[in-house]
Amino acid sequence: GAALLALYYFSLEAVLYDETSRTKTSQHHKLILSPGFHRSLLAISCMCLLRVVGAQPSGSETTDRRVSIVATGKVDVLSVLELTKCSPFDYLKVSEIFLRSSRQGVFGGLPVTIRRHVTEIDELIIERSLWATKVPNSNWKVLLQETDKLEAACHWPTESLMPTVDGERKNMKTVEDPSFQMKSAPAPPASSPLSSQYKYIDYIFRRVSLVASKRISALCKELSFPTIVATEIWLAFRYILRSVKGLLKDRHMDQVLLATAYAVCRLAGLDPHSDLFSRLCTAYEHINEDKGKRACQKVIQSVVNGKMAVGRGNIIDFYNKIYMYEMKTYLIRCASLKLLARRVQALSGAGGTTNVAEIEVQERERARQVDGTNVYLKLPDSKRPRHSTSSLNAKGARTKCIHSFGDASQKNVNLARKLLVQGAKAAGD
Repeated sequence: GAALLALYYFSLEAVLYDETSRTKTSQHHKLILSPGFHRSLLAISCMCLLRVVGAQPSGSETTDRRVSIVATGKVDVLSVLELTKCSPFDYLKVSEIFLRSSRQGVFGGLPVTIRRHVTEIDELIIERSLWATKVPNSNWKVLLQETDKLEAACHWPTESLMPTVDGERKNMKTVEDPSFQMKSAPAPPASSPLSSQYKYIDYIFRRVSLVASKRISALCKELSFPTIVATEIWLAFRYILRSVKGLLKDRHMDQVLLATAYAVCRLAGLDPHSDLFSRLCTAYEHINEDKGKRACQKVIQSVVNGKMAVGRGNIIDFYNKIYMYEMKTYLIRCASLKLLARRVQALSGAGGTTNVAEIEVQERERARQVDGTNVYLKLPDSKRPRHSTSSLNAKGARTKCIHSFGDASQKNVNLARKLLVQGAKAAGD
């Protein structure tokens, strides 16, 4: 108990110090008087302390959570959230503040292993607890209500879900009504009561997108699928976050990702031997060996397939009964997916097998490799009309962020981002 309180007050002091340094004010009444903030900070402190004594994060449920938080050497995340009466939404918000403040040198900081542990728990909450209606203190209905409010006020989608990826804007025009024109949904003004909700919802979906991109990248790498396939899966999942959020209700995020990967690869013609589902399951188990085969099998074989979370089946049942019904329009009309299917068909041999590696080779031939790295930058097509007033030197790069789906290291991605900011010369060649 004494160690937990000491870590809690240490974290509280570090957070207040960081907020003072960041906002240039020492007035933090709203933060200090927030019960959700203190519950979340206590939950984070508890999980960090349990990590120090050798427990690992676990999303499994115990029969009696109030008797034992640590079961079989693993931190039962749901038990900690229940004991501290902390909602997954509040926890994710405070964990970002905690991680940022833990780097404060004046307090010595926290070990890298502890910060990594908090990040792992964030992913556990994002992949499962965030979408559950039966988890204690879950705010799934609140999430839907807040997004509905933003949509009614023309503030949806949020900035993190706007169609900014190459080809995504064209997809939205073909999927929606022919007269549909995707416009930038402005954020509500600071004086609006929706301002804080907008920022928080945007933060939540940004975190979800980041975790999903890592899972998709690992899955496609295990299956030896090229980057363009991973991009198509990610675009489809972003469409789900924007328009079909109900698919995630009471389901593990990986279940929706697997169904999305199956749909995209199947429609793209990457299932010549009709064994795609088994290959996906094998690849998923391999990249999640640390979670155990039983946990992976539960994700694959136990998917909610009915209303009120009563009916269950495997991924294929979910795909046939629910997923395709919700995603049929997108998958049929998606322009970039049709283009991928045509390319795969063109590369198919006489025996019907597809050399998917050739797709990656073609993508790299259309891009420019950064010297000394495995990073490729796709430059503007010289045939496209250019605006005379557009200047990368004057206005900076038009690319806001880079999402890596290949094996590029963070160092290489940072280098590419730097080149985009300073690289008007390369684009002008």
